[in-house]
Amino acid sequence: MGKIVNNNVRMLTNQVQAWEWMEEAVRDKNK
Repeated sequence: MGKIVNNNVRMLTNQVQAWEWMEEAVRDKNK
């Protein structure tokens, strides 16, 4: 159980990071 939860949390944090990177890339493009 714990391992599955840890993997889900890791996936979620990775997704959040990817969104932040994408937003930064869009912001840089708009400059």
